[in-house]
Amino acid sequence: GTKVTQLVRFDAKDAVVEGPWNVRANDSLWVQDHRGQFHRFDGQRWKSVSWPDHPYTRGDVLGGFGLVSDGKDLWCKGAGSLWKWESRNRKWLPEEIPPGRLAGFWPLDDVKLFVTKPDRGAGWASTIPFKVQYFENGWQEVPSAKNIPFFPVRSARAGAVYACTIVGLVTRVTRAGIEAVDAPGLCDAITGTDRGTVIASFGPKGIYELVGTEWRVLAVPDPEREGEHQVHLAAGPGGRLAYSTTFYPEARANAGKKGKTALWVKTGEGPLTKVELEK
Repeated sequence: GTKVTQLVRFDAKDAVVEGPWNVRANDSLWVQDHRGQFHRFDGQRWKSVSWPDHPYTRGDVLGGFGLVSDGKDLWCKGAGSLWKWESRNRKWLPEEIPPGRLAGFWPLDDVKLFVTKPDRGAGWASTIPFKVQYFENGWQEVPSAKNIPFFPVRSARAGAVYACTIVGLVTRVTRAGIEAVDAPGLCDAITGTDRGTVIASFGPKGIYELVGTEWRVLAVPDPEREGEHQVHLAAGPGGRLAYSTTFYPEARANAGKKGKTALWVKTGEGPLTKVELEK
């Protein structure tokens, strides 16, 4: 429907979280608080899981941590490192990574891809593109087309990895190479579906699904979504889609109309409908 029916919180006194991550590997919902812990919800109760044991710097903490799952296993990415979750003993085990500082991890059916950035430099603002590598008789680098400034900021997996770069380009990544994908516009959000496709948002041009090599429009934003904002997409079974916008803090927003914080949902062939959020 288009009304909120339940609010799930792990702490009645603290609503500041990152995520969420719907982890199909163990059918649970994970969130992260700002105090250095994950919280796992199995549908009945919350259980806390600490960050991996690591000598963190202040920058590591500010950079945050994220979760990645391939449907079978779960990994934690952060502080330039990677850990795999061992559910039996409830602990994080370190994984081997290629040289450099880990910026992304994409487990595919046939290969695990590692995204690294130089140890030195300004991170996202660096002029040195990120590398994608995999392990096969040593670390192998995935070749990239020379005209692609590969700085991925959002990604989805559908057989291959589809990554939106910092300048809004859509790229397709496999062990064979990184290539540009023709798209309706500049990408600001992307997600995968249970149908093996990807759905992406292209600002005022609309939300599209990539089926094969064809982008099919699913919905077009209304004027209420204009302005400076962040966009998030999530797809569920049965053609369900959630689209949310969050305005940038004043310090980050450019001059002009400020975007709004709101949520829309779409089911099947139905329209994109705004969810009424009670104050």
